[in-house]
Amino acid sequence: MNRRHLLGWMAASGTALARPKSQNSTLARYRLATGTAGGTYYPVGVGIQQMLEATLAPRDAFEVRAITTAGSFENIDYLAEDTAQIAFCQALFARHAHNGEGPWEDTGPVSGLRSVAGLWPNVEHFIARPGVLASAQAGELIDRPLRINLGNRRSGAAGSARHLLRSLGVDLRDDTSLYYMGYLDSVRALTANTVDLVCLPGGVPVAAVTRAFRQTRGRCQLLNFTPAQVESADGGYGLWRPYRVSTAAYQGMTAPVMTLAQPNVMLARRELPAAHVYRMLKGIFEHSRFLYTVHPAVREMQLARSLEALVYPLHPGAQRFFEEQGVVIPDALQS
Repeated sequence: MNRRHLLGWMAASGTALARPKSQNSTLARYRLATGTAGGTYYPVGVGIQQMLEATLAPRDAFEVRAITTAGSFENIDYLAEDTAQIAFCQALFARHAHNGEGPWEDTGPVSGLRSVAGLWPNVEHFIARPGVLASAQAGELIDRPLRINLGNRRSGAAGSARHLLRSLGVDLRDDTSLYYMGYLDSVRALTANTVDLVCLPGGVPVAAVTRAFRQTRGRCQLLNFTPAQVESADGGYGLWRPYRVSTAAYQGMTAPVMTLAQPNVMLARRELPAAHVYRMLKGIFEHSRFLYTVHPAVREMQLARSLEALVYPLHPGAQRFFEEQGVVIPDALQS
């Protein structure tokens, strides 16, 4: 949806519109690191960009541009390098960066970042090609030679999939059976029988998962996890919870599937002006109805749960917003 259509949608829905910004050499320009095509981060990021373009007044004096990336791992590095100033990422990677774990074990904690908000659940979609598994149960992955596409090497998808599968007991030591492709390329490989399993996390519905069901005529399998398997896969992190995917999510599903999900979060560089972060966050919640039309996953954002799984202290602009909304802010998240 372009700017003209967005303005028309907001006008038709009764949303108040600000006048367009004038050209301003002092305009602050921020880049929002999202993810790859076929996932959830990128379309939602573009939706936030369009919403802000339509609603910011000249006095706000900033703009946000969504950029495609490999995902969570790369996004945090982009923040650290100031290649991007705002980013989406999985809660797992925010924790790793904050604590100097996982990809940052050798370099240490990533400093200078602040939390903006918790977002929608990042739902794990482990999709097996037709005929590979007898009953589409996660336990069938154990002690079975499979060609697995984890995701782009610097993506959150690859990092979380590796953690979950290893914690579940899947042997990932044979690098010759592991592949590193983005969402859409992995679906092409799945339908061409080049790989047996792909990992496609995101907010429901994930476009690449929709494509996988369509291209296999509903014969691909979304794996089921038992509560015990969810707990095992979490590996003691306390991030993943059971998540039910209904048959309405993807055409071709014949029965609901119980998988697992962790929170997504938004981070920003510490030095961003508090007024800009406040205005962006206020816009996201005030114009959530428009963002729902961009991607249904945004419906699962809840103000009361926006601080769950955050580890970096809140950005002052975010703290101001949540205080105004009456959200109790834990001491550990105080800016």
